Amino acid sequence: MFANRATTSLGLVLAVLLACVAGCNSSPNKLLGSSGHGPDASADAPSPVDATMGFGDSAVAELLIQPQNQTLTAMGPGATLQFSAVLAGSMSPVQATWSVTSGVQIGSISAAGLYTAGGTAGGTVNVQAQYGTLTAQTQLHVVLSIVDNAGNLPPSEQQQLTAGGDAGAGDTDAGPDGGADAAFAWLYPYDGTVFPRGLLPPTLQFGGVPPDAVYLHISFGSLDYQGFFGPSNPGRITLSAAAWTAITESAGSGDSVQVQLTKLSGGVVAGPITEHWTIAQGSLKGTVYYESRSGSSAGSTNRIRPGAAQPEVLFTTCTVCHYVSADGSTLVAESDINAVRSSAAYDLTNAQAVLSQAAGETYAFAALYKDGTIGMSGGLGGVLGSQGVSPSQLYDIKTGMQIPATGWDGTITKGVLPSFSPDGTQIVFNHFDTGQGHTLATMGFNRTTTTFSSPVDIATDPNNFLAYPGFTPDNEWVVLDATSDPDFLTCAPACCGNFAPGLPKADLEIVHTPSKTIATLDSLNGLANGQYYLPYGEAAEGHMNFQPTILPVAVGGYYWVVFTSRREYGNLVNTSDPYYCSDSSAAPWRKKLWVAALDIDNPETPSTSAHDISHPAFYLDGQDLQTGNYRGFWALSPCEQMGEGCQSGDECCSGFCRQVTGDAGAPSTGDAADDASGGADGGPSYVCVPPQACANEYEKCTTSADCCGMSQGLQCIAGYCGTTAQ
Repeated sequence: MFANRATTSLGLVLAVLLACVAGCNSSPNKLLGSSGHGPDASADAPSPVDATMGFGDSAVAELLIQPQNQTLTAMGPGATLQFSAVLAGSMSPVQATWSVTSGVQIGSISAAGLYTAGGTAGGTVNVQAQYGTLTAQTQLHVVLSIVDNAGNLPPSEQQQLTAGGDAGAGDTDAGPDGGADAAFAWLYPYDGTVFPRGLLPPTLQFGGVPPDAVYLHISFGSLDYQGFFGPSNPGRITLSAAAWTAITESAGSGDSVQVQLTKLSGGVVAGPITEHWTIAQGSLKGTVYYESRSGSSAGSTNRIRPGAAQPEVLFTTCTVCHYVSADGSTLVAESDINAVRSSAAYDLTNAQAVLSQAAGETYAFAALYKDGTIGMSGGLGGVLGSQGVSPSQLYDIKTGMQIPATGWDGTITKGVLPSFSPDGTQIVFNHFDTGQGHTLATMGFNRTTTTFSSPVDIATDPNNFLAYPGFTPDNEWVVLDATSDPDFLTCAPACCGNFAPGLPKADLEIVHTPSKTIATLDSLNGLANGQYYLPYGEAAEGHMNFQPTILPVAVGGYYWVVFTSRREYGNLVNTSDPYYCSDSSAAPWRKKLWVAALDIDNPETPSTSAHDISHPAFYLDGQDLQTGNYRGFWALSPCEQMGEGCQSGDECCSGFCRQVTGDAGAPSTGDAADDASGGADGGPSYVCVPPQACANEYEKCTTSADCCGMSQGLQCIAGYCGTTAQ
């Protein structure tokens, strides 16, 4: 599992800081209010009223919490604030029952009303007191303050860096603000990136003269991080996993995370250079299945979960051109491409056992229904695209037998690169019959009768070939790549031989299915306000984005697309030839997997036409840095049976995951062994359970009324309850 754990340690630095704070202050932590100070937690309080007393006059039958709406700054675990409950009117203290009803990952409250920050996350906490039938609530804003001297910089260098450079300081816009070093600029990540939780920390990369020391300042309402790092060449720094977790867990959906870099080179300070990020309120789900190739290998199919440190090799011997069912149960692919061409279907829930085999490339890029039981052949027979398009037909995946497809058979003969919608009610494909590669079409689908209906062309581009289409979970959008290559390839003749007529160029686009309009995903492709923000420019990095697929569920208020790109990756992968595929493996291939967030329509203001709903992309850490990685296909992980450990309902075959032991609201460990034993370190246990009365986020639903939090914005999207970021 790859979910964040709120109990992750901030490491030795925070432990030392906490020891310093504890040793230098004999009184408890102070509360920072509007004046910067608050009531002392050790102040004497009147004797409490017995909990069994009557309320007397109804005029005083109101419970109040003191103090109200405060801010607590935590420099690590253990910062405290004492709450008390009193009856209005007499202001007599009472012995209330205390609880934290939101922000449970930030800290806890004792039976006596003493709130203790966990020191791993900041944010807003809702504290509740209950006395008899009376309840009262207040909000506490916990600000996490972290100073991380990972580079062991002396105080003099820290002071130089925090003072800033001779130009650019105070500029809050991303761009060339290096001051003393004009080449000091962000290379990666990009300004405006939306990051989910649960990932490996990104490697921050920047240009200019290599630094002797770097100051990283990340700030927003609930966190202030100051990191000091040593030399690097070229300029790079990587946050610790604990610091990255603290940042992503502390940021709310409305926070603009300001990220500033200042460097010291040869005694000269330059910067800060500034970016802003957004943190989505959830960890990515599922597994990305992708093809990987080096100059000396025949190719393999690997899989990786976002947040994993490395991929798993699933198939070798060139078992490629794959498609995975939305539920993660089944994979189809072709194999033995250099010997006898064949294809097969594999059971991902049973050690990749072969379900059926088919002649030639029948299963190459075949569309699988959401549960993997049937599949529509991909139409790429003989070779590829313009080199040979074969009839598209429906198959029983377990037997490999063709089955009748009413409405399709005799109507669609060449439906190339098809894809079913996550809910299984529609199919999208390149309508080669009419557009010769330039047209996309959709049809409705009834699984019970295997009937297709209402064919409609939704997009035509006479200048580009429309490839690899896929639905968003709500069926409102289709994402695709618009490519110059008639065979829908991503490689040059040096790697693909006679299959490739030239150097393929492509950008990702999006079709708004209700209006049948199309738009380019500029932010994902590398443009802002009509200009390329990619650091090496359009000529070096532009128009090299291919093969999108979409996570079948919404996470953190967004949809998520994984795609192949030949762009540069900061200063880690910037091979001069974007189509490099040398057998020597002397340099890394630029063919890599990237991920981007897509906005979800607000139900109150739905889109009426196509427009850019994307955000700048981030590199999927954990993939092999040296090899060429492409055709990332995103599916949910195979589901767990009743009683097995889980993080959320989409991981369960039943669709529901609930806590069975541990502290209410605390996060799951994400490890089945831990969960089955009550959770690691005494934490809670979450297991797959039968369907419940209403569904939480990521649990199964039929309509939005099935979602427990419908009034708080949860809606049913492709069979799972989810939220929008708006």
